[in-house]
Amino acid sequence: MKSSISVLATLLLCSCASTMPGADLHLNSKLLSATVVENSDFSNEKIKMFQVSINNLSDSWIDIDSVTLNDPSASVEVLVGPKMSSWIEACKLERSVSNYNTSLLLGSLAVAGAVVGGVSNNNTTSTVGYTFALGAITAAGVNDFIGSKNKVEFQRALPESHLLHPFIIPSQKVIQRWIIVENPKSVNLKFTLNSKVKEVGAVSFEIAPPVTFAPKE
Repeated sequence: MKSSISVLATLLLCSCASTMPGADLHLNSKLLSATVVENSDFSNEKIKMFQVSINNLSDSWIDIDSVTLNDPSASVEVLVGPKMSSWIEACKLERSVSNYNTSLLLGSLAVAGAVVGGVSNNNTTSTVGYTFALGAITAAGVNDFIGSKNKVEFQRALPESHLLHPFIIPSQKVIQRWIIVENPKSVNLKFTLNSKVKEVGAVSFEIAPPVTFAPKE
């Protein structure tokens, strides 16, 4: 019990300095700001994990209905399902993870395999099921699912802290979300946050590799 309290206290002490790490994404919005950092514990030359921190500057909760990804080169793939889970597991095995930002992610990352397993056990084999069995989909494929009748199934099959899963940002607070992509190379990843809040609407941002790596301890 004392150990758990000590760990919690340490996380709380670190949180102020770690809620908005990385490079400014220059959102064209009066209600939102955001930063991005590449997490080196879960990245290599071919596969990158990007952690996006989004700050709600308003006095109201902001609902993000979906996040779309536009990749004109069609070279980028988003890891999902078994590939995503296996990549995370392998990276955790390779190195000791101790920095705060990575620790913050681990709780939600750990359930990724269980969530995917729940989808695969569905008696009705859908297009979503086939896609997650493959473990990666193109940027265009991601947007096809977000705009399709399988949208809800697709989003439920992702961990809640995944960037492509709908989320709500509390007033004056920061939410951190992540995504793992393969073959980003020098391609600029162009995203759009789509909000149900009329004053927010669609907010675009761009991740231009290389970005700042998350610091290791």
